[in-house]
Amino acid sequence: MLKKTLILFSLATIFPSMAERSGTLITQVDMTQDSAKEYQSAKKTLNETYQKVSKAVKGEQKTLLKKSQDAWKKYRDSACRFSTSGSQGGSAYAMIYESCLAEKNHQREVELKNFLICPEGDLSCPFVNSNLIHNDDQKIDSNAP
Repeated sequence: MLKKTLILFSLATIFPSMAERSGTLITQVDMTQDSAKEYQSAKKTLNETYQKVSKAVKGEQKTLLKKSQDAWKKYRDSACRFSTSGSQGGSAYAMIYESCLAEKNHQREVELKNFLICPEGDLSCPFVNSNLIHNDDQKIDSNAP
C-alpha cells in the first residue's frame, strides 16, 4: 500500500493538471489523459521549433536537418519503448509511454532552440542567426523547469 501511495504521489507531482484536482480521486484514466495532453503539447511545441530551424537553413543543411529529425524520431520511439517495456500490458503503460515521449520531445526542442541562438564563432552550430543578439547567457538550460 505504501508503495502504491508513493507511486501515485510521484505521478501527481509530475503532471501539474492533476494537482489542480486536489480533493478529487485521481484515476488511471485521468493520469493517462493528462499524459496524452502533455505529449500533444510537447509535440506541438517541438514541431513549431523544428519549423523555425528548418526555415533558417537551406540546401544540404535542410536535408541534413530532416534526416537528423527522422533518425531522432526513431531513436525517441525506440528508447521509450525500451524504457517503458517493464509496464507493457499494464493499465499504466500508455501514461508512462506518452510521458517518455513528452520528455524526449522537450529535450529535442531544447536542442533545436539552442541552434536558433548560436553566437557568432560557435563552430558547434550549423548556422548563426544574425537577427538575434547573442551571448552565452541565452543558451537554454535543458534542466530548467
